[in-house]
Amino acid sequence: MQGKIIERHPTEEFDYQRLAETCFISQPTVFLRRHVFEEVGPLDTSLHYCLDYEYWMRIGKRFKIGYIPEVLAATRFHGAAKTVSNRKVAQEEVLMIVRRRYSSVPLRTIYFYSYMNLLEKLMPHVQGVYPM
Repeated sequence: MQGKIIERHPTEEFDYQRLAETCFISQPTVFLRRHVFEEVGPLDTSLHYCLDYEYWMRIGKRFKIGYIPEVLAATRFHGAAKTVSNRKVAQEEVLMIVRRRYSSVPLRTIYFYSYMNLLEKLMPHVQGVYPM
């Protein structure tokens, strides 16, 4: 779309409990202090899809997170992006890390996972609609 903004990433004021429902932090806009990194540690490289999301959970549990409403970065989503091309597996990782960090998974997160499963199963069978 040649630099045209199609849609804004849904960001909002930080709320630790709300973070269990959705990742509303846009990774390329994050700035953190060195002492935060030193206390929380590095990214969990055993994760494949949600390294940043899990990191925000660890940071948010210990530190106050600020919010700037202005657009600070842009992201390009495309069919080959790993979180787009492997949505079901990515959502399974989301469920795992939310359960690990919060002890339970909010219904909204479970509903989205169920939706992704149904979409994957039904899309190839819908006439006139091509698999994503």
